[in-house]
Amino acid sequence: MLIVVTGAQGFLGRQVVHRLSAEGRRVLAVDRRPVVLAQAVPGVQYHVSDLRDPGTLIPPECEPVGPFTLVHLAWDLRLRETSYGVQSEQVTALAGLLDAWRGKGLEYVIAPGSAQEYGARGGVLAEDDLPSEPLSPYGWAKRATYEMASSWSRQHGVGLLWLRPFIIYGPGQAGSMLVPYAVRQAQEGQHAEFTDGLQVRDFVYVDDVVEAVRRGVEQRPAGPLALNLGSGDPVRVRDLLHAIAEHFGAGGRFVFGARPRRSSEPEVQVADCARAASALGWRPAIGWREGIRRLCAEAARG
Repeated sequence: MLIVVTGAQGFLGRQVVHRLSAEGRRVLAVDRRPVVLAQAVPGVQYHVSDLRDPGTLIPPECEPVGPFTLVHLAWDLRLRETSYGVQSEQVTALAGLLDAWRGKGLEYVIAPGSAQEYGARGGVLAEDDLPSEPLSPYGWAKRATYEMASSWSRQHGVGLLWLRPFIIYGPGQAGSMLVPYAVRQAQEGQHAEFTDGLQVRDFVYVDDVVEAVRRGVEQRPAGPLALNLGSGDPVRVRDLLHAIAEHFGAGGRFVFGARPRRSSEPEVQVADCARAASALGWRPAIGWREGIRRLCAEAARG
């Protein structure tokens, strides 16, 4: 069966494409940017598509399409914390794909959510826990996408697996999120500013998330089904950042308390992963210490 991966050149998408292709899956890697030839995976077909036109998801040379699974990883992270307008477009993008390809081969959907769907709710969180306001624009959009896709799944009888990783990190991650920001500043010998870092969070290594996607493709559990993904090894943010600083000798350049916390930020936000273990046989393999060691070693190699 064809596996169509959107956002195939993003941080998670690249690694999902590599893993599925290595297992002999037929993969169509879709992104809005053309692939750099040096980064192309042998045997994978690459396709440039603007998903605002959902009919362009699959190129004409692939037709007739036949049955396919959609692994929808495309998400515009611009203004993720400040713009409901930009984030609302992401809900519409998946809705368009679902409607355009229903009855035309689409047999299963896998998509990632986020711990931000829970908003200000703290503690050890299970999938059925309701969010607490306020939600960030990104958290709201992920939650709205999940509700939309779940309703569509129930109405049309097409399975949906909604994987909800808490804080993903790993080699190759770019942008301004906490871990890549800390690694970049440490490598470049620059100061980095953080909150007090006393919050307890659940950082899940990218390889463990890719494994959940792989199992979802293989097993296709009945859905709609939401599954939390965490490390089983929660940590104070400050302790994780200290580990990064120690690796690069940057301890004196990491400044804690320089930035305020969000007023609604919970002290503890950790994933209950029991349902993922039951539904997929998935368990995290990499705790945060080993994950940070791997990340920093890879970053040091360049």
